[in-house]
Amino acid sequence: MPLIKREFFVPCRGDECFKLAEMINEKTPQVELLDIDINNNGLRIRMYGYKSDIRRAWNTIKQIVKTYRMPMGEGRGRIRKISISYIVEKIKHTFPPTILVYILRKMGYQAEFLSDTYEILTDADPEYVVELADRIAGIVEEIKDLVRGTATKYFIIAASILLDTDPRDVIKGSIQMGILGEEEGKYIIRVEWRQALEEVIKEEKHSIKS
Repeated sequence: MPLIKREFFVPCRGDECFKLAEMINEKTPQVELLDIDINNNGLRIRMYGYKSDIRRAWNTIKQIVKTYRMPMGEGRGRIRKISISYIVEKIKHTFPPTILVYILRKMGYQAEFLSDTYEILTDADPEYVVELADRIAGIVEEIKDLVRGTATKYFIIAASILLDTDPRDVIKGSIQMGILGEEEGKYIIRVEWRQALEEVIKEEKHSIKS
């Protein structure tokens, strides 16, 4: 069985990333960790070893992240309500709260959009929520003339943030995967956007690096 290199991505933020990187370095067995790169949105983990060992190591990493993010674990904040109007006042732009909540959940936070009071209920740090909303608003502005439909926008926004990738690169890669098509000069998603997101995340996580 040949030795291979693989790269994985764990969404996280700030101190949480440093804690997770330390725990992963200490507790991941049976495989060589080439390096863990900490960026604005998470950890990029490069591993080298036999395919079966890498699979076991990745399962261990997922368990480490899950345990760390349990309600009584380190790094969890108290549940807060953050009004959408407060966020808009801070970033000076509107944004879709639904995709903000979805991304927070994918990052391991508790999050819920309270449509009756127009608030977000979450254990994420309020400053980070505002920063994330600002990034979403920026992507919306960047792609508004390129894409058609809310689902397409949601897909590109989520993929860009969760994979720390430029929106235009998400579009290019998704066209190659057959996820996006073109209609009247604009890009449109061909499948359910959450399913499409899982496909691109899976492709990113399991891409073999030379």
